[in-house]
Amino acid sequence: MKTSRAELKMRARRALMGNYGTMILAAIIFAGISWAFTTAGQIGVMGGGAAGQVMKSLQAGDFSVNLTVNDRGMFPSGLPAYLYVIFGLLGLIYYWAAMLFVVGMNRMSLSVAREGNTEIAQMFWAFKNRPMRVILLQLLVYVLQLVSVIPVIVLSAAAVVSAAGSRSGTDYGQLLFLALFLVGYMVLMAIVYILVEINFGLVYYYMADHPETGVFASLGGAYGMMRGNRIRYLLLQLSFIGWSLLSMLTLGIGNLWIAPYSRCTFAEFYLDLQPQTETVRPQWEEQISNQ
Repeated sequence: MKTSRAELKMRARRALMGNYGTMILAAIIFAGISWAFTTAGQIGVMGGGAAGQVMKSLQAGDFSVNLTVNDRGMFPSGLPAYLYVIFGLLGLIYYWAAMLFVVGMNRMSLSVAREGNTEIAQMFWAFKNRPMRVILLQLLVYVLQLVSVIPVIVLSAAAVVSAAGSRSGTDYGQLLFLALFLVGYMVLMAIVYILVEINFGLVYYYMADHPETGVFASLGGAYGMMRGNRIRYLLLQLSFIGWSLLSMLTLGIGNLWIAPYSRCTFAEFYLDLQPQTETVRPQWEEQISNQ
């Protein structure tokens, strides 16, 4: 018999008792690291022309050239040009490293669900256990995303060229067609995203639980687990919409509590698809049953 959503959530809440502090601390560390590297990446991007300035510096043998991009006061101005390039590279590196933290935090959630305890060091687990497989999966996702937008880019470019070569002014019929195409394409991509999510949504839990597997083996394992459980997974995802809205109302602060709850619930779902897996009941539950 398959475990209900209510039971999975109850198990997650029970497992989190005594572990919420560690999970929240991990969420704070993750948020802090994300903010720092994302801000660095934004500074690098906003430093338009930084690469050109650095090349001029190399040619002139003068590395003290300052680049001023702070006309609106958004970022500090007067920094050496090469720092903007470094900031941009840091943001790019973090784009690939972020999912390593996600896998590590999934590992924490699985430990909480299975053993009733975890430690903060586990959030860095993926950095020490074949990190390239996670990065390669991210690369695969990035390539698929890039390929998916090619039709939009081609059609938009064709529309611009056609409009530029037209002598009769604005072609509203063409603009209407382009708008309808974009709306239809967005709907189609949303459907594709949902299908990918319900088929491979557990892949990062699978990677956290099977450090020996590669990218395609992990995808195959996650896909196999979802057979007959896709609707259950989708409904479980939808059941957290209210919590997501609550997090938005609290400006993201509520996510410090909601994210561990959600991760542990999906960890319980992952373990529920493996009947052979035995979980360790939390100590407080054993004490109640013995009274």
